[in-house]
Amino acid sequence: MALTKVSRGLLSTGIVDNSNATAITPNADESATFSGGGDVTGTATMGGLTVDGNDSYTSNIKFDYGASAPTYFANWGYKSSSDGNKVFLTITDGGAAKDVLVANYNGNVGIGVSSPQRTLVLGKGDSTGVQTQYTNSTTGAALGDGFTVGIDGSENAEFWNFENTNMLFATNSSERMRITSAGALELTGPGGAGETFLNFTADSNTLKAQISGAKEGANGGTLSFSTNNSSGTLTPTMLIDSAGRATMPYQPAFAVRPASQQDNISVGANTTVVFGTEIFDRGSNFASNTFTAPVTGLYQLNVTVYFFAVQEAMEYIQINLQTSNNVNYAVISPSAYENNAPYLTISHSVLADMDASDTAFVQVQMGNGGLASTDITVNTQFSGYLVA
Repeated sequence: MALTKVSRGLLSTGIVDNSNATAITPNADESATFSGGGDVTGTATMGGLTVDGNDSYTSNIKFDYGASAPTYFANWGYKSSSDGNKVFLTITDGGAAKDVLVANYNGNVGIGVSSPQRTLVLGKGDSTGVQTQYTNSTTGAALGDGFTVGIDGSENAEFWNFENTNMLFATNSSERMRITSAGALELTGPGGAGETFLNFTADSNTLKAQISGAKEGANGGTLSFSTNNSSGTLTPTMLIDSAGRATMPYQPAFAVRPASQQDNISVGANTTVVFGTEIFDRGSNFASNTFTAPVTGLYQLNVTVYFFAVQEAMEYIQINLQTSNNVNYAVISPSAYENNAPYLTISHSVLADMDASDTAFVQVQMGNGGLASTDITVNTQFSGYLVA
């Protein structure tokens, strides 16, 4: 394309030949205007502006700010490379040229990277932090204003709120969690905002963790701890109401009594007490007169045996509260009463260390010296629960 020097008016670019372009040099108070169509093959330079339309599939517009050997310039253009065609903006400040903005053929955009692999990629050529910043007229727009998202110089992921405001997290168009400006973590459940709070605070001596239930209505709310059951359903396993009362509805516990009177207990032998009626059995761990520990722990076990017709001549009556690890005894001597006892109760309790699948049951032993005429009544009771 041939270019002709003009001092005023219009330069038409409709003439195409292979000659060199003539320089356009308007006076200081004049301008040059170009109209029409044309192609640049090679390089056209106008002051600090260079239009490069070469045939190597790399085309650009270059803005020079330097002297004859410029060291400060910006390139905006198009190029073909091994990882696809790109539109790019490259800037140099006297050092190596840097691609500050790249848009490649698959729609990915990169800022600070030359080959973006995702829809939008922000990066740096060294191991320093990179963040996006969000501000408005209230936050201000300085380095320490607003909210940033990115990575720091140690490659830690950051969500950083510089303002004295809350951070909100939502799903399905409803708030689910917030971090307050004071640092408390608030979780929102199906019942609405503020249903549950998790607060982490620190003083000068120690780190403290506090879990508290938010009020729900005039009577307050209940803090619930739940776990998945075998069918994958959330089950409340511990509840703390607004008055501080804690319940664990699935904590192993049982209480049983005989279904009928057990008559004429043998003398000189151990007799297992038969418990045929369950008062309650949380966890279904009691069967065939025996409690089986579902988990390892400490269990409080209690028994009261109610006797009819205890003979004074009997040497002793012994209650055996027997576990897999130990036998715990309670013994009395009927002769101490100096007469036959028509009614007698013996109570015994123990805090037992039991492993999972260990068992506990109750036996009675009548000492020699009397007849097999003593009975165990239905008022006898055996109970226990997991303590810790």
